[in-house]
Amino acid sequence: MDTLTSIKVFRQVVESGSFVAAGERLDISTAMVSKHVMHIEQRLGVRLLNRNSRTLSLTEPGRVYFERCKTVLDDLEETELELGSLNRAPVERCASAVRAGPPDNGSQTTSPNTVAAIPRSSSMSRSKTAW
Repeated sequence: MDTLTSIKVFRQVVESGSFVAAGERLDISTAMVSKHVMHIEQRLGVRLLNRNSRTLSLTEPGRVYFERCKTVLDDLEETELELGSLNRAPVERCASAVRAGPPDNGSQTTSPNTVAAIPRSSSMSRSKTAW
């Protein structure tokens, strides 16, 4: 289970006040909300929420964890917005393909990364054929 997603689900549970409301806002089932919260609690080895059929409240470790998670998630979102708004030149990528062998030998067109991964045989090393 993805921990970042579980943290986001936990935050939504606390902010919305219930597993059902969190599930509705995140468009996931209440059972999946519960699994995400249990994943975080098991991972940390502490109970984060006191829950019964009528109430939901944070434990002290849950309060501390929620405040830290909220800060981290807010910072992450802010950083992503900042990066998305930067007007930077696109990174040019080598989109051209190269041949994985001398011309006209029936070789297939291959990307540059694949060419780098092809081991050179001793006969290819001695060849004067330009690629």
